[in-house]
Amino acid sequence: MWFEILLGGMALASLILIVRNTRTASDLKINIARMASGTRDDEEVFFDGERYEPIIYYTEDPVRDETGRLGERLSNLARSVRVNVTYANTLFRVDKGKLLSFLEDQISKAQFGYQATKHVRYSERIKFLKSLYNEIIRTHTPYVHRLLVIVWVPKGDQDAKARAEAFKSMVEAEAGVRLERTRERLLEALLPSTASNIVVEPPPSMFSGSLEAPGVIVGRDNDGRLVILDWPRDFETHVGVFGPTGRGKTVLLLGIASQLASMSDSRLDPFAVVVVDPKGDLARLLHSQASNTVRVEAGDCIPLPRLEGVVEDILNSILAEYKGGSITPCQGSLLRRGLTLFDLQSLPNEDRDIAASMILSSLAIEASEGTLPGKVVLVLDEAWRLSIGGARHMVWALREGRSKGLHIVYATQSPEDLPDSVLNNTGTLVVFGGYTRSYTEAARRLGLDDTRRLLELPVGSAYIKVKDLPPVEARVFGFHEYIKRVQG
Repeated sequence: MWFEILLGGMALASLILIVRNTRTASDLKINIARMASGTRDDEEVFFDGERYEPIIYYTEDPVRDETGRLGERLSNLARSVRVNVTYANTLFRVDKGKLLSFLEDQISKAQFGYQATKHVRYSERIKFLKSLYNEIIRTHTPYVHRLLVIVWVPKGDQDAKARAEAFKSMVEAEAGVRLERTRERLLEALLPSTASNIVVEPPPSMFSGSLEAPGVIVGRDNDGRLVILDWPRDFETHVGVFGPTGRGKTVLLLGIASQLASMSDSRLDPFAVVVVDPKGDLARLLHSQASNTVRVEAGDCIPLPRLEGVVEDILNSILAEYKGGSITPCQGSLLRRGLTLFDLQSLPNEDRDIAASMILSSLAIEASEGTLPGKVVLVLDEAWRLSIGGARHMVWALREGRSKGLHIVYATQSPEDLPDSVLNNTGTLVVFGGYTRSYTEAARRLGLDDTRRLLELPVGSAYIKVKDLPPVEARVFGFHEYIKRVQG
């Protein structure tokens, strides 16, 4: 059973992390995020003044999608039956070591069967298991999945409930699965129903965009609609996060990093997510999701692709700006597939500054020379540490990365921390509320017209502005609370 589910989970890489409505989110205001936070599955939503209730079906059967158009076909089914439906497909990370041990045990059993019977079915099974074993070693972390079909029916409408059952049968035939109805809470329906020695945890991002436009969920606006940053479009011009201590910057960075890491594991895009954490807050919450954790100590070296030419000028500039540190450069590449976490909390302040600057410069060098193996996201907390000397290497990284696959997400307390040359190269802005008028005046540098509202925003709320679009006020989800629950 688990073996088949694992195969189905990996075969479904093109259909993962889907939230898809047959009506647009602006028409049918279904507050998925609020329901996922723990309300009952009989909670009502409203559309055109009418009350709707969800009927939730799920399957753990492997779903085949050889054409990559299953989502489109299911949506067309919903339109033909005239039902409102949300499809969601959540993934659960697999402990790679335990999975490999499981496969080794299955290979041994198949070899024993072949030695005893010489039956061809055993030899075919051995061949298949070994190819799967080698594929898992070679590629990314595997996932298993659970597909949900949520049908929204008018409250008390028995005919609509009958259509929901008919629609369930059509989905079963189209997707080749068997659906079961659940009365659990929606979030609990997304999680495994039984314990397993293989499945360790669900990824922190429960939903991430749609089949056509994958994205990173930020929160919900004042009308209850999900606010999603499109990947990669809204990250190509980099993302700046601003706000005083305690307003929600680290929580947002956590949500962005964890969702992009899940996309990297399952969609292979982005190729890598690199998190630089000077304080340790992100490291504590992301450690279980990280593919690689580097705890930088005093006297360590940071690998750079090369150390001569323009690189030498960059290094001399960094070392001249941050005097007295013990961190040194060395030849190499720091890029690894998946989420790599650089934990700098044990370093003295000057070494944190040097390490963060060299990590940024290392990625920028690879981007400028066209050697990045795919899209790479750098998530950088406390970006003010790179602002000494006019933030020359940060400006260079922003400019080089913009069209060459390096996307930077940085956070700092105030726009005053960074020069205009950094702000002018940042296309997506998240601006949390502040406590002082000096903060609101500084926010004018970001192109916000009415900054007085920043004094009234509650903790966790922010203005989100993407390029030239009008800003949207949103409440950022408590990603840290969810991940703490997942970690137990």
